[in-house]
Amino acid sequence: MPQLDLVIVVALALTGFAALFQGARVKLRIPTAMVCFSIAGWVTAGSLQGPEGPPSYASLALLLGAVAMTAGWAYILMRKLLENDAEIPLPHFLIILTFPIIITSVTWFGIGMSQLDGWRLSPTYVVQAIYIYGHFGAMALTMAKRQGDPSRRIRYSLIATTALLVTGIIVETLAYQYTAYVAVVLAFVAAWAARWPAAWWQAPVAADELLESIGVFLFVIDDEGRLRKWNTTAANLVEALAPRTKLQRGLYVEKLLGITLPLRDGAVVEFQLGGGVLRTECNTHEIPMGPGMSAMERVLMMRPLKSRVTSSRLATPSGELPGYDPVTQTLSRRSIMERLESADHSIRLEFRPTIKAVLVDEVMFVVARRLESAFSGIEWGRIDPWAFAVVVSSPEEADTLAHSLLSIDGVPIEYGLAVYSQTFVDHRYARESGAAFAIRVSQPRMNETDDPKEREFKA
Repeated sequence: MPQLDLVIVVALALTGFAALFQGARVKLRIPTAMVCFSIAGWVTAGSLQGPEGPPSYASLALLLGAVAMTAGWAYILMRKLLENDAEIPLPHFLIILTFPIIITSVTWFGIGMSQLDGWRLSPTYVVQAIYIYGHFGAMALTMAKRQGDPSRRIRYSLIATTALLVTGIIVETLAYQYTAYVAVVLAFVAAWAARWPAAWWQAPVAADELLESIGVFLFVIDDEGRLRKWNTTAANLVEALAPRTKLQRGLYVEKLLGITLPLRDGAVVEFQLGGGVLRTECNTHEIPMGPGMSAMERVLMMRPLKSRVTSSRLATPSGELPGYDPVTQTLSRRSIMERLESADHSIRLEFRPTIKAVLVDEVMFVVARRLESAFSGIEWGRIDPWAFAVVVSSPEEADTLAHSLLSIDGVPIEYGLAVYSQTFVDHRYARESGAAFAIRVSQPRMNETDDPKEREFKA
């Protein structure tokens, strides 16, 4: 083996082991190492070839097997590097694992290759070339999706990788003996890129700022898909997607968001925000707004899932920070607890589901809108996932409000929501501290064995 080839093989082997044991992300370690090892095998097999071609079927078999292995693992590495949640289908992965073994075995025994002189025109080589160029083409398509990335560093890396692929194809056509050296550069670029993978999933600033304030996105639409109500985070999402659109009632949500509304719960909806992707899980719930079944509204609740924004932290739907609960737009738990500490009287409105499929955030969002409509001058707070609380000024006001909560315009407040409710009136004891009173009000009173038909309030 020439001295230069030996140095390159050793360098590739060391780079591969370094990537395997010190890679930045577990998902990238094995693909990066396999690319380095396979190209090292490519260089080794290339050094065994004679000046006029391969001296034997064995040396040619090692060469074709190493090249096939390089193409397959380079494709896997590129997918996992550019797509945070990339998964290679099992049949494709099995092909990547077995094809180098098959092509090596077939070539070793000279199957489909009558003579070594014309091996580049043999059926065996044609099949191998289709496999290799197919994977390199797939790599190019994967990189093309990120050519407009806002990160200059990523754009330059993709341009350099694309240039190396094109150079490799040209060299393979004109002087295939030197193609391995182009692949060596590609291996070092890949190993370098795998050391800082976090930047590959960095979304633009607009998406980053949006995620800082996310709870869930809530849209209420009518039976024709027109917007009726929304929460603050939903407005932020629309502003990020369509900054020139004025959010108002009557807009068609599908056109507004640029998506097709899913027909089943749990469907994943993706939003393209510049160079990033915001993935959400969408759940829907139809709400009858009155005793008649003709008046129906549909609540769309989109929960953020995995995003390519790595520096953001999703706000919890329960609203533990001071201010407002992002789901219901009522006071957060901490805010209502602070008010209770300085109060003497309060009301707790608590709910429990009648079926397991009920989604708590959807129910509480609808209840909050009904409370807002019926008692516009009262500021409620979400004291726990299944309960609202409010501070009142006197025992008389507490009793009046508690009775009013039993029925709003002749309809129970939980109408059509597959839940039942109870109202609890609390008064501060003599010598009871404000903190103790707030904690007592915050404690759940209902359990799964309570009678769903019970509609009285308790003091």
